[in-house]
Amino acid sequence: MPAAARKTARAGLGILCSLAFPCALLCASAPAAGESADQQIQGVFSELRALKPMAPGRSYTVSVAGRRETGPKEQFLRRRTAQEISESGLSCGCGDYALLFIARAVPLGFEALLVDGAELSSESLQEHFSGHCVVAIRGAGAAAHAPWWLVDPTNMRLLERSWSPAARSFEAFDTTFWIGYCGPLADYPIHDAGELKAFYARTLEAVPLEFMNDNLCKLDFTVDRSLVGADGAFLNPRIPDLLRMQARILAARGISPLRKVSILLTRGNDDFTTDLGYSDERGWVGRLGLRSACSPGLLTYFERTLRRHYGPALY
Repeated sequence: MPAAARKTARAGLGILCSLAFPCALLCASAPAAGESADQQIQGVFSELRALKPMAPGRSYTVSVAGRRETGPKEQFLRRRTAQEISESGLSCGCGDYALLFIARAVPLGFEALLVDGAELSSESLQEHFSGHCVVAIRGAGAAAHAPWWLVDPTNMRLLERSWSPAARSFEAFDTTFWIGYCGPLADYPIHDAGELKAFYARTLEAVPLEFMNDNLCKLDFTVDRSLVGADGAFLNPRIPDLLRMQARILAARGISPLRKVSILLTRGNDDFTTDLGYSDERGWVGRLGLRSACSPGLLTYFERTLRRHYGPALY
């Protein structure tokens, strides 16, 4: 990663997944002669790229179990079939991508397992609504003894070429996810947003404390004078909450991260965004937007950026 990195923070980065049962396997054309497994996967990715993600806060009308419903993206979590997802051209999250991927991969001769995990982050520990669905596949028949591949249909990436269904966690987009379910699609027990949130809460409770301590880092904030007004008050009134927030979230779980990273908070723009960058001279500097909500999602943005910079070795 370059010495300086800037990313835009977005509050509430919960990764809301979508899945539905039963799985309606869509018609899939037979693979071309001599087509490799990699080529078959890329062919499925081509269809997934055509899906448009539903935007937060907007209302959509789509088919759910054969009936038309109107509502926000969260209303459709875990409820639509693969055919309904494909026909709508809309996805409400990673579960939709995983379901459609399985629906396409199985007719091509792959054995598939749905893998769903809870995110290990400050926001996830606070809200219990952040996770990610991926898919494990391997060839059927004579290829059944081949290694499992772990695929991220949402980001159209092959994460691992030698993966074990006995694994307890996986890595995706600079984040660790503790696996709460790994098994056949037909046996997956979650059917709506409420069940999804309860599932993530149970999954987080099962994470060993030692694993939490190894995979989270403590954020040590220092506030620059540029964020203090002439009257001595913070220009963003939510800063005091931000300074205490992560410690409170971690303490509630008895988590004591083994590693600490210092971040200097300086004045950003008069908006809701925050940039985090690194330089050899100043270390990590967060330009805090004066209207930032300073939510748990901001903490998770910091955590992801640090992991992207240092890699898993930091944790």
